[in-house]
Amino acid sequence: DSIFIKDGVFGGAESIEVIIDVRNRISKLIFEYDESIDKNNKIESYVKDLGIPIVKSGKAIWNDEKTQFEIYTKRKKGKNITCSKLIDLKTK
Repeated sequence: DSIFIKDGVFGGAESIEVIIDVRNRISKLIFEYDESIDKNNKIESYVKDLGIPIVKSGKAIWNDEKTQFEIYTKRKKGKNITCSKLIDLKTK
């Protein structure tokens, strides 16, 4: 199941998708940002706190034993949109 939160509610995200697993626990949060947000600038803003990410298939990925955080772009309505995803690894 997914729940969508409206534009402008949290941290400049245009939308936040909350993904709930079969046990009714939040497993992922996906943030979509305004088209003016640059992926590389977003990545750089996290490097100070999270360190250098692993880069795979155009995604910047940070991991610890509990969570995975990704920054990437996707095509939406003909535009590149920067997104971030927070994954709870304990719900996998």
